[in-house]
Amino acid sequence: MTYLCDIPGLPTPVMSHRRVTGWNPAAPWDPAAPWDDCGVSEPQVPRSEPAAASETDAASGMPLGTQLFRFVVTGGLSAVVDYGLLVAGMAMGLGYSPAKALSWVAGTVTAYAINSRWTFASDGSKRKFAAVVVLYLLTFVLQVGTFTLIFPPLDAAWGQAWAQFAGFVVAQGLATTCNFIVQRTLIFKQ
Repeated sequence: MTYLCDIPGLPTPVMSHRRVTGWNPAAPWDPAAPWDDCGVSEPQVPRSEPAAASETDAASGMPLGTQLFRFVVTGGLSAVVDYGLLVAGMAMGLGYSPAKALSWVAGTVTAYAINSRWTFASDGSKRKFAAVVVLYLLTFVLQVGTFTLIFPPLDAAWGQAWAQFAGFVVAQGLATTCNFIVQRTLIFKQ
């Protein structure tokens, strides 16, 4: 198999921690080197000015906007899983709290699986996983508690379908905001 870094005359990507950090067209090719760093282990040519420290996550080198976009996309997918199972559980006769608890677990597992790698570029350490489990347990109480408190009055005022939707949006919004802030500033920051 031929890789782009094997073709003479093409710029060689300079890799560090498996992500491109700059270009060095004069870098030598070492056939014994792992394919993903094309024979160069450290940047030879400095990058353009990095984003300000407040805008770039130290752990992944990813700008805040990119992380936030990925977190929202992942959250949207996880919310579809969560909300879909909430509605299905209640339609099958589960009470609103057990249905919300089960749907939350499925949505949370989906969110962690995607966010840990894609959004925060985590190394998958057991310590970070344990920290996320603790955070998710706390946000479980926040989200299910919020939904449990606001569903009955919303149901009485608007009916079950609108109460499910409004209660879901409010509870999910609170939990998502807390999750992003804690994961970005504490768990996945080096």
